[in-house]
Formats: sequence, structure tokens, C-alpha cells
Amino acid sequence: MKALCILSWKSHKILDKTLKTYAENNLFDFFDEVVVFLQEATQDDIAIAKKYNLSYLVTKKNIGIDGAWRKILTALKSQFVLMLEDDCPLIENNNAIKVQLKIAEELLKTNRVNIVRLRSIEYPGDKFNTIDKYRYYFCNSLGWIKRIFRPLKAARLIGSAIYSISNPDEKHPNEIKRHNQHCYITNSSHLNWTNQSVMFNKNFVLHVLLERVRTHPSSRTLNGFQDIERALNCSWWRKSKFPIAVCTGLFTHRRVL
Repeated sequence: MKALCILSWKSHKILDKTLKTYAENNLFDFFDEVVVFLQEATQDDIAIAKKYNLSYLVTKKNIGIDGAWRKILTALKSQFVLMLEDDCPLIENNNAIKVQLKIAEELLKTNRVNIVRLRSIEYPGDKFNTIDKYRYYFCNSLGWIKRIFRPLKAARLIGSAIYSISNPDEKHPNEIKRHNQHCYITNSSHLNWTNQSVMFNKNFVLHVLLERVRTHPSSRTLNGFQDIERALNCSWWRKSKFPIAVCTGLFTHRRVL
């Protein structure tokens, strides 16, 4: 079984626009469960979920991203979960959805990867600065100096080649493999964890990643709560070498908003 989850907090207008992109291309039809998680839910939030005939979970107070993920994953019956946020609109058509979700599910079912990224490679959207960082280290005439003096930083950026150049598997054959025309595979040594537009096995996230957040919380919180990205993007994540698939992608960040 597959579940689609959309997290939202005080953004019912953005949520409405994003859900419209999903409905227009029948995204909901590809999942056994579809749930909207509404933090500090208002009647406007609930009305939007009802407008699209979606199930919803609500909290009266903000419980943070970590708390929201734990609560929603515990409530789901499905083994495989696509987690989205309210500002991650769909930018691809029905056929692309079908192809990429099939690839993602097969990779997860066979344990070929632990995580599948479905944020668009071509149009990743706002707040995606790793492309510039990668190009500074690897596509700049002076980049070799940065790589000599900051080799660990350079290694962490290699996965971003997938978003930055047309031949990432040829440029970095040991770190990036082409799975097929729609997908590359790398690992967590070379690509950070992200909360956005990721598909995964629920048990892996609950019992490995979120357990790590619980036992090793970050000193840098977000609104007083643990942020999964800040807690996970550390030496443990990189040393674990979790396999990650990066598909050509279905979603962007605020592109149509």
C-alpha cells in the first residue's frame, strides 16, 4: 500500500493552490491513502481538505516537523509513503506520475534504496542553493583549490551534480549511477536528507531516521522543535551511506504560487 501525505501549517490559501495541481492530474488516484496533516488547524484549513474530499488529521497546537512526521506515520496503514508539504505543487502530467511512482515503489520494495527524491531536477524551485555550491566546487576554474582544502565539503556536494549538470554519472562514476532514463542512484555520503517531496519505507523512517533524531537531537531547533533536516544532516548521515534515488521529479517548491 502507498500513502500520500501533505503537511500544512497556517497556509490554507497555498494549500488550496497546491492541492488543485494534484487534483488536476489525478495524483490522488495513485495512492491507497491520502491524508492532509493540519497543524494548528483552522476551519479554513479543514474546508480546503474537504473541498478535495481528503482525509485529514489536525492538531490544535504546533508540534513541529518532527512531531508531525511521527504522528502521521504512526497513523498510516501503508508501508510506502510520499511526504509532501503544502508549497510543493505538482508540475508534471499523469503519465510522468505513473512512471516515476512505479520506479520509486520498485526501488523501495526491493530495498535497492531507502529514499526516493521526487523534487524536480529541472525545476527544483525556491530555496535550492546546492546547485550554485556544486558548480563553484566542480565547474569553476578555481574549484580544484576548494576541493583540495575542503575535500569533505566537496564529497557532500557530489550528489548535487544530478541537479547541476547533464552527465552526473559520467562526471562522478563512482558516486552516481544511472538506474534508467528517469532516475539516478547515489548515497547519503553525497546528498543531504531533505523533508520535501520524498518517498520512503515508513518503517525505515520511523525506526531508523526519526529514532536517530530522538536519541541525538540537534541543538538548532525550529520554532523550539526538532527539525529533521538539522538533526540528520551530520556525520552519522554521511557515514551511513544510505542509498538514495533521485528521479527526474514531479514536484517543485512554490513554482505555481
